[in-house]
Order: sequence, then structure tokens, then C-alpha cells
Amino acid sequence: MLRSVGVGLALVAVLLATGCRDEAGSDPARHTSKLTQDELGWIRAYSRWTFDFYDDEPAVGADAVAVCQRKVNQIGSAPSERLEDAADRIQTICPLVQQLGSLRHAQDELEYIDGLVLQYMRDEQRLQLRSDITDRSRADVALSGIASDVIGEPVEVRCWDEEDWSRVVREDNVWNDDSADPDDLMGWIDDYSDRIHLVLDVCNTIAAARTRDVTTLNLYDRIDAVEALETLLHEIGHFLESDASEAEVECTAIRSLPGFLGRFGVTGAAARELTELYRTEVYETLDHEYTEGGCPRTA
Repeated sequence: MLRSVGVGLALVAVLLATGCRDEAGSDPARHTSKLTQDELGWIRAYSRWTFDFYDDEPAVGADAVAVCQRKVNQIGSAPSERLEDAADRIQTICPLVQQLGSLRHAQDELEYIDGLVLQYMRDEQRLQLRSDITDRSRADVALSGIASDVIGEPVEVRCWDEEDWSRVVREDNVWNDDSADPDDLMGWIDDYSDRIHLVLDVCNTIAAARTRDVTTLNLYDRIDAVEALETLLHEIGHFLESDASEAEVECTAIRSLPGFLGRFGVTGAAARELTELYRTEVYETLDHEYTEGGCPRTA
């Protein structure tokens, strides 16, 4: 969900300071070295080639092999030792387009190569399973359970600290040949891996709201809380309305918000008041992409 990041209840800092910090060194995957710029450039070239491979009309024969090999040569050699296995394996693909009967095997080979590359990306590495407030990235068990229940199938909500957020967004950009700015993003979904990605502040704000009566918070903290909760609901909505626009998903999320708030102990008039607070203090400030056509109140 493209929005400027401005979420953070004051009580989150209080809870972190009173014993909810995760233990140092509890996540060895955090120390896995980042991909270098040369490696990211090579991976983007490889990913672009795979898009072409899948998008092009199936072609077989000597000419198809020659075209394939020319494109593979453009990817270039591996820029590091850890990508050499993937680069070497790519060379097995083009001979497989010589005949129709081996195209399926070529696709299997590509999936294997994908695994060789993806293992170095942060999102493919282990995350701690937690439901409380943390100062490091986590897979949130409680939020994953709520999202899975609403969607009707298992999904995982991943919450990324500032350093990891920048890394996973940029790596996702490379893999999908995209250009999203980490500073403009609060969340997005990966329906291929059944994951919802959120900035850690959003998850911590929700975790804090789960332990407090949101309606008793001051105005600014109530706004932060309802914005965080609606952000999660919006991303859930992308699973439920896979072909809908951002504006359509946003409107559906707002209309569903009173019921969703019930999962966090806010019901009836209080839930409707928080939803109205979201409409006036957050929705009206969103980019046109999220407000196009408006979102009329239901009767």
C-alpha cells in the first residue's frame, strides 16, 4: 500500500522500554550478507530473461535455441562465487527448447535456478515467530492468524525493521523489475508466497493496540492505531479482491473496518467512530490512486 510512513504510538516505545525487546542475536539470518549492487544487477538481468521466457509464445527448434542463447549471453557471467551455480545452470536451458517435448523440463530447471538465487534474498531467510512488540523483524503469529482467518487460507504477515524493509523492497524491485521506493511504502502483498509485508511500526502499533483499550488513547494515538489496523485490512483485501484497483480495495477495507475492529475488542459505536476518524484524518490525505471515485458511506 503506497503511503508515507508515519505510524507509531507513544506506548510502543514505553512497552519496548519495559522488557519487550527481543534478545540480541536471536535471529542469525539477520547477519546474512546483503547482495551487492553487482549481484543485484545480475539478478535483475536474469529475472528479465525469465519473464521473456515465460511470456513469449512457445517456440522450438534451432532458431529458438539461438535466440535463447543470445539472451542468456546478455545476462553475463556470475559477479560472485555464490551466484556461479545459478549462472552455470542457466546454460542448460537453451538446448531444451530444441524440441517441444523438453520445454516442460526447461521450466522445471528455471524453477530450480530461481531457488538458487532466491536463497540470498532477505525474504527467503528465517524470521523469528513472535506476536509481541519487537525492535527487529518478525513473522507475526497473531496477525498471520487473523489474516488467515479473514482470507480463508494460510498467509503470513511479515513485519520488517527499517534496515530489512529497505533491503526486501529493493530486492523485490530487482526480482520483479520494479522501482518502488521503500520510503513511500507501508505494505504490500506477495500472493505467490502468500505473504503480507508490513513495516515494523505498523505491526508494533497493532500489537500495542491489542493490549490497550484503543478508545481511551489520545487523538493522535487513536489515529495511528486505526491507520495501522486499516493498513493490515487493506493488504488482506488484495487477497480477497485480486483484480481490484487500489481505490476499490481501500473503499472495501473502510466499509469492513468496523467489523474488523471487533477482532481487537472495539465494537458498536466505538468501532464506527474510529472508522469515521480514519475517513476524516487519513483517507482524505491519501494519494488519488487510493481515493479515485470516492468511497460513499453505506446506508
